[in-house]
Order: sequence, then structure tokens, then C-alpha cells
Amino acid sequence: MKNPTVLDDDIAYLFIHHKGQLLATAIDFVDVPLLSGMNVKWSISETNGRPFVRANVPASDTALGHRTVYLHRLLTRASRGAKVCHLNGNTLENCRRNLACAAPPAVEDMAA
Repeated sequence: MKNPTVLDDDIAYLFIHHKGQLLATAIDFVDVPLLSGMNVKWSISETNGRPFVRANVPASDTALGHRTVYLHRLLTRASRGAKVCHLNGNTLENCRRNLACAAPPAVEDMAA
């Protein structure tokens, strides 16, 4: 992980420059080894004016040679199509207690 990180008890803060500001995203300390093993720089993308933490990671199966990984999806191990919610509405708080993953609707539910 190429972003500056500060550890504070059981929380780690990753610092990300975005539009001239230094933003911090919170993760659980237990998730630091997972992110430390990734040689990526985390950045911010905005969706509907809300910031989300993401990184481009190498992927040999794409034409561009990379794919975008969103931090909240990585930490919840969300399957494709599953929705991940930030329970308190703060998309920069990516601690496990603030993330909930909902499975995608079943095909038979979509036909109704």
C-alpha cells in the first residue's frame, strides 16, 4: 500500500489526496495486512457527489491490464452484484462495523 497510514488503537487511517485536500479513510487494524500486501495507491472517485475509496490493481484478464477495486467491496468480500452499504452514511469509514453486504436478488425475484 503506497498511501501514508497512521495506526490508532484498533483503527488505521489511510490518507488520500483528492482535489487539493488530504482525506482520511478509516479501516480496522486487522485489515492492514491485507492492504499492505497490495502494491497500489488508493484514490478517491465520486459517485453522486459521494467519495469512494478505490485502487487500480493489476489484472491480466482485462485489455487495460488493470481493474478497479473499491475498498468497501474488498473488505466485505462482496460478490459481483451484491450491494455494500456504509451504515452511518460516511463512505470514508470503511471499518467492518460500518459495512453491510446484501446479496444480489435471485433471478426468480427479478422476474416477479
